Amino acid sequence: MTSEDRTAVLALLRRVTFGMPPEEAGRYVSLGYRGTVDALIEEARGDDRDLDAYLGTLELDLTTLAGLQRWWLVRMLRTRRHLLERMVLFWHGVLVSASAKVGVPRATPEMPNPPRHLLVQNQLFRALGLGQSRDLYRAIVHDGAMLIYLDGRDSRKAKPNENFARELFELFAVGRSGPDGRPTFHEDDVREASRGFTGWSVSKDGEVQFRPNQFDAGTKRVFGQVGAFGADALIDLTLSHPNHAVHLCRRLFRHVIDDRPTEDDLAPVIAAYRESGGDMARTVRALLLSPAAMDPARFRGRMRSPIEFVVGTLRTLGMPDTGTNLPGILDRMGQSPFNPPNVAGWPSGERWLSPSMWLERVNFANGVATTRKGARSDGLPIAAIVPPAARVSPEAVVDAITARLLDGRLSSDARETLVAYARQGVTWPSGRTPRDDELAIDRKARGVIHLVLAMPDSHLA
Repeated sequence: MTSEDRTAVLALLRRVTFGMPPEEAGRYVSLGYRGTVDALIEEARGDDRDLDAYLGTLELDLTTLAGLQRWWLVRMLRTRRHLLERMVLFWHGVLVSASAKVGVPRATPEMPNPPRHLLVQNQLFRALGLGQSRDLYRAIVHDGAMLIYLDGRDSRKAKPNENFARELFELFAVGRSGPDGRPTFHEDDVREASRGFTGWSVSKDGEVQFRPNQFDAGTKRVFGQVGAFGADALIDLTLSHPNHAVHLCRRLFRHVIDDRPTEDDLAPVIAAYRESGGDMARTVRALLLSPAAMDPARFRGRMRSPIEFVVGTLRTLGMPDTGTNLPGILDRMGQSPFNPPNVAGWPSGERWLSPSMWLERVNFANGVATTRKGARSDGLPIAAIVPPAARVSPEAVVDAITARLLDGRLSSDARETLVAYARQGVTWPSGRTPRDDELAIDRKARGVIHLVLAMPDSHLA
């Protein structure tokens, strides 16, 4: 395998997984690029029974937002279905619901098992996220979290609520305008479609119900089509809109590759989506095998979200974590799981890097580099990251760390700076006692990790 092939596989893993240590990444490298794409898709069809069992041992309180967030973050930290979990995050940012409005009801003596709408929705994304998009969009219509978030539970024949129809067209599935800049829908389309989404409700105990007497069964006109459309028919009509494939594939491209897709970049992805009838596994495969995805000039062309950075760092360094402190850390970085800021989802690109958000990233890097057993994780496994064979020179220490955190891709100037730091204050080889040697090298290695995690390269995918 050429170095270019290896680089391409590692870039792929950086984009579509939550990170992994070198020994795990090496297995994929041996498969080659196309083999890795196929393996990630095939693994997504497996199960996480061992992970489910482990989560049970944590005894998380899923009737609190923090408990729910820890549940998902631990899944990200430990899953073997890398690509699927990334798709769960993708769909959470597309078909948005947020705890700020949906709520996470606490258990009470009167209701010891309160509804877990956001958990159910998260599992829905996991079950259908790499299947047929039609199935997921149809299911989201009567998803409890979505019905609460966009007021569908209060939409009745006599007074249809337009929120879901509007966001379905504008954000979830079609987009405001097409490639020619012309509007893709009109207010009449929203008003008429909202009538077809009436009749759904959510009871106090969380049961989703369809009330036929509150459904508007009359004739509607949407996108120039006339019929007595109900929810399923309206979803089918929406997904057949000429701009739907363009809109969704652009969002997928931006989630994985970068924020600057051209029409040529999107063409093979859109073609796969349309030809497969909305099969997301085939669409993702087409994206990952597209010229844009395999272009070395676009590697590290996208800013990693806080979740990608935090979870990816912990996984790559081999730091198992029960997620106790991660919800607060991520909230301060601007990405609170289960709680996007608005119906458009989270920002992207440089919008992740306000001064306060960047400071939180640097503070997290420091915490990772300095934590030892008994802190918020099992501790940084420094001996595994910098084994004895790497403790012979500052160059070897730097190379061992950057091989793990940056796939060995580092500019010569940056490497020289890190080596100069590692050399300072340490005699290589040292004439001190072995114990002093180990402590000095340990401190330097931790310092190098902190510096690498604070470098722009660590925040790009």
